[in-house]
Amino acid sequence: LRMPHPASFALHKLLVSLRRPRPEKALKDLRAGMAILEALRAKGESEIIKRAFASLLPTWRKRVLAVLKLSGEKSILDILE
Repeated sequence: LRMPHPASFALHKLLVSLRRPRPEKALKDLRAGMAILEALRAKGESEIIKRAFASLLPTWRKRVLAVLKLSGEKSILDILE
């Protein structure tokens, strides 16, 4: 069984949050993704977050950045920009 790194999973949650038709599900995905990324940042794993972000397709990177800007999460946005 292969599991994605939590950073990859968290970025996926941010991407999925944009596609959810139900706002409560979108918010749940957004919160989950941000909580994981924030925990990784606090643990000193910013480089892993950067690598996971860099591995995304360019259009997906733009979407992740857009979600972060809309959510006002500056600490994660600062890592990725």
